Amino acid sequence: MGQRRRRNEPDGPALVKAEVGKAPTIPRASADWHPIAKHWFQSLKDSGQAQFYEQSDWVTAVYVAEAMSRNLGPKLPRPVWTAPVKR
Repeated sequence: MGQRRRRNEPDGPALVKAEVGKAPTIPRASADWHPIAKHWFQSLKDSGQAQFYEQSDWVTAVYVAEAMSRNLGPKLPRPVWTAPVKR
């Protein structure tokens, strides 16, 4: 008897490869950011994964660092951030 070979159907749709875009512009850390936010942002730049970041990733990182700085800064957090949700 001959050997039976299992032939599974591929899972999901066919793989589509996107073209490589231009290298993103990496923004500078703001001098106004909290030291922890600056350290976190620098760690993103130093990460081995940074080579895969797109412009939208860097814009998101700036937003997170800004929010982190506001939350960690000497001012009290905005009441809306800490207030429980009431319905």
